[in-house]
Amino acid sequence: MTHDRIDPQPVTLDVRPIELYRDEPGRAEALGAANGRDLVTERINIVAGLAAVVVALVFVLACLTGCAALERAVPAVGVAHEVAKAGCAILAASDGSSASVLAANQAMQRSIVEADARTAKDRGADAATIDALVRSIAILSETIKANATQVVQAAGNGPAVVAPCPAAAASVEPKP
Repeated sequence: MTHDRIDPQPVTLDVRPIELYRDEPGRAEALGAANGRDLVTERINIVAGLAAVVVALVFVLACLTGCAALERAVPAVGVAHEVAKAGCAILAASDGSSASVLAANQAMQRSIVEADARTAKDRGADAATIDALVRSIAILSETIKANATQVVQAAGNGPAVVAPCPAAAASVEPKP
Protein backbone atom coordinates (compact mmCIF):
# COMPACT_ATOMS: atom_id res chain seq x y z
CA MET A 1 0.00 0.00 0.00
CA THR A 2 1.35 3.27 -0.99
CA HIS A 3 0.57 6.41 0.70
CA ASP A 4 0.39 9.60 -1.16
CA ARG A 5 1.75 11.63 1.69
CA ILE A 6 3.74 14.77 1.31
CA ASP A 7 6.70 15.03 3.51
CA PRO A 8 6.47 17.89 5.96
CA GLN A 9 7.83 21.15 4.60
CA PRO A 10 9.40 23.86 6.65
CA VAL A 11 6.80 26.57 7.05
CA THR A 12 7.37 30.07 8.36
CA LEU A 13 4.45 31.92 9.78
CA ASP A 14 4.15 35.59 9.38
CA VAL A 15 2.84 36.73 12.84
CA ARG A 16 1.84 40.32 13.25
CA PRO A 17 1.17 41.87 16.69
CA ILE A 18 -2.48 42.34 17.39
CA GLU A 19 -3.73 45.37 19.31
CA LEU A 20 -6.72 44.46 21.37
CA TYR A 21 -7.40 48.10 22.15
CA ARG A 22 -5.34 51.19 21.95
CA ASP A 23 -4.56 53.24 25.00
CA GLU A 24 -6.78 56.08 23.90
CA PRO A 25 -7.79 58.72 26.38
CA GLY A 26 -11.26 58.03 27.70
CA ARG A 27 -11.62 54.59 26.13
CA ALA A 28 -11.12 52.66 29.38
CA GLU A 29 -13.64 54.90 31.12
CA ALA A 30 -16.11 54.48 28.27
CA LEU A 31 -15.75 50.69 28.40
CA GLY A 32 -16.13 50.74 32.17
CA ALA A 33 -19.22 52.92 31.99
CA ALA A 34 -20.68 50.61 29.34
CA ASN A 35 -20.14 47.71 31.74
CA GLY A 36 -21.96 49.51 34.57
CA ARG A 37 -19.10 51.10 36.53
CA ASP A 38 -19.95 54.32 38.33
CA LEU A 39 -17.15 56.61 37.20
CA VAL A 40 -18.24 59.57 39.32
CA THR A 41 -18.13 57.53 42.51
CA GLU A 42 -14.75 56.10 41.53
CA ARG A 43 -13.33 59.58 41.04
CA ILE A 44 -14.83 60.79 44.33
CA ASN A 45 -13.30 57.78 46.11
CA ILE A 46 -9.91 58.54 44.58
CA VAL A 47 -10.08 62.19 45.68
CA ALA A 48 -11.30 61.20 49.16
CA GLY A 49 -8.48 58.69 49.49
CA LEU A 50 -5.90 61.26 48.52
CA ALA A 51 -7.42 63.80 50.92
CA ALA A 52 -7.31 61.24 53.74
CA VAL A 53 -3.64 60.59 53.05
CA VAL A 54 -2.90 64.33 53.11
CA VAL A 55 -4.81 64.78 56.40
CA ALA A 56 -2.98 61.80 57.92
CA LEU A 57 0.37 63.25 56.86
CA VAL A 58 -0.53 66.64 58.32
CA PHE A 59 -1.58 64.98 61.58
CA VAL A 60 1.65 62.97 61.77
CA LEU A 61 3.66 66.08 61.03
CA ALA A 62 1.79 67.99 63.74
CA CYS A 63 2.48 65.20 66.22
CA LEU A 64 6.15 65.23 65.33
CA THR A 65 6.48 69.00 65.66
CA GLY A 66 4.89 69.10 69.12
CA CYS A 67 1.73 69.97 70.97
CA ALA A 68 1.70 73.66 70.04
CA ALA A 69 1.40 72.89 66.34
CA LEU A 70 -1.18 70.20 67.05
CA GLU A 71 -3.28 72.64 69.09
CA ARG A 72 -3.36 75.03 66.15
CA ALA A 73 -4.38 72.22 63.80
CA VAL A 74 -7.13 70.80 66.05
CA PRO A 75 -8.62 73.38 68.48
CA ALA A 76 -10.25 70.72 70.69
CA VAL A 77 -6.78 69.35 71.48
CA GLY A 78 -5.83 72.81 72.73
CA VAL A 79 -8.81 72.86 75.08
CA ALA A 80 -7.94 69.39 76.36
CA HIS A 81 -4.33 70.49 76.84
CA GLU A 82 -5.42 73.55 78.85
CA VAL A 83 -7.74 71.44 81.02
CA ALA A 84 -4.90 68.99 81.66
CA LYS A 85 -2.57 71.86 82.59
CA ALA A 86 -5.17 73.22 85.03
CA GLY A 87 -5.63 69.80 86.60
CA CYS A 88 -1.87 69.34 86.92
CA ALA A 89 -1.53 72.80 88.50
CA ILE A 90 -4.21 71.99 91.08
CA LEU A 91 -2.61 68.65 91.93
CA ALA A 92 0.86 70.22 92.09
CA ALA A 93 -0.40 72.86 94.54
CA SER A 94 -1.94 70.26 96.85
CA ASP A 95 -0.90 67.25 98.86
CA GLY A 96 -3.71 65.15 97.34
CA SER A 97 -6.07 65.39 100.30
CA SER A 98 -9.59 66.63 99.69
CA ALA A 99 -9.09 69.84 101.70
CA SER A 100 -5.83 70.63 99.93
CA VAL A 101 -7.27 70.04 96.46
CA LEU A 102 -10.31 72.21 97.24
CA ALA A 103 -8.05 75.00 98.54
CA ALA A 104 -5.85 74.83 95.43
CA ASN A 105 -8.95 74.89 93.23
CA GLN A 106 -10.29 77.93 95.07
CA ALA A 107 -6.95 79.74 94.72
CA MET A 108 -6.94 79.04 90.98
CA GLN A 109 -10.53 80.30 90.62
CA ARG A 110 -9.63 83.46 92.54
CA SER A 111 -6.62 84.15 90.29
CA ILE A 112 -8.74 83.60 87.16
CA VAL A 113 -11.46 85.98 88.40
CA GLU A 114 -8.90 88.64 89.37
CA ALA A 115 -7.17 88.42 85.97
CA ASP A 116 -10.52 88.67 84.17
CA ALA A 117 -11.49 91.63 86.35
CA ARG A 118 -8.31 93.47 85.31
CA THR A 119 -9.02 92.64 81.65
CA ALA A 120 -12.62 93.86 81.96
CA LYS A 121 -11.44 97.15 83.48
CA ASP A 122 -8.84 97.55 80.74
CA ARG A 123 -11.60 97.09 78.15
CA GLY A 124 -13.58 99.94 79.68
CA ALA A 125 -16.04 98.15 81.97
CA ASP A 126 -17.25 100.09 85.01
CA ALA A 127 -14.55 99.56 87.66
CA ALA A 128 -16.96 99.94 90.59
CA THR A 129 -19.30 97.27 89.18
CA ILE A 130 -16.42 94.88 88.48
CA ASP A 131 -14.97 95.40 91.98
CA ALA A 132 -18.39 94.78 93.56
CA LEU A 133 -18.80 91.57 91.56
CA VAL A 134 -15.31 90.38 92.56
CA ARG A 135 -16.10 91.10 96.24
CA SER A 136 -19.39 89.16 96.03
CA ILE A 137 -17.57 86.24 94.36
CA ALA A 138 -14.99 86.31 97.17
CA ILE A 139 -17.73 86.22 99.82
CA LEU A 140 -19.48 83.33 98.08
CA SER A 141 -16.17 81.50 97.73
CA GLU A 142 -15.47 81.86 101.46
CA THR A 143 -18.94 80.48 102.23
CA ILE A 144 -18.35 77.53 99.91
CA LYS A 145 -14.91 76.98 101.47
CA ALA A 146 -16.33 76.95 105.00
CA ASN A 147 -19.10 74.52 104.08
CA ALA A 148 -16.75 72.30 102.05
CA THR A 149 -14.27 72.23 104.94
CA GLN A 150 -16.98 70.91 107.27
CA VAL A 151 -17.94 68.18 104.80
CA VAL A 152 -14.31 67.20 104.16
CA GLN A 153 -13.52 67.05 107.87
CA ALA A 154 -16.63 64.95 108.51
CA ALA A 155 -15.42 62.55 105.79
CA GLY A 156 -11.94 62.33 107.32
CA ASN A 157 -10.07 64.48 104.76
CA GLY A 158 -9.01 61.46 102.72
CA PRO A 159 -7.55 61.48 99.23
CA ALA A 160 -9.48 63.61 96.77
CA VAL A 161 -11.81 61.52 94.63
CA VAL A 162 -12.83 62.96 91.28
CA ALA A 163 -15.31 61.28 88.97
CA PRO A 164 -13.72 60.26 85.65
CA CYS A 165 -14.62 62.15 82.51
CA PRO A 166 -17.45 60.59 80.52
CA ALA A 167 -16.26 58.61 77.52
CA ALA A 168 -18.42 60.45 74.99
CA ALA A 169 -17.84 64.02 76.15
CA ALA A 170 -19.04 66.74 73.80
CA SER A 171 -16.26 68.74 72.22
CA VAL A 172 -15.89 72.29 73.43
CA GLU A 173 -14.71 75.01 71.11
CA PRO A 174 -12.43 77.61 72.65
CA LYS A 175 -13.91 81.08 72.86
CA PRO A 176 -12.15 83.70 70.75
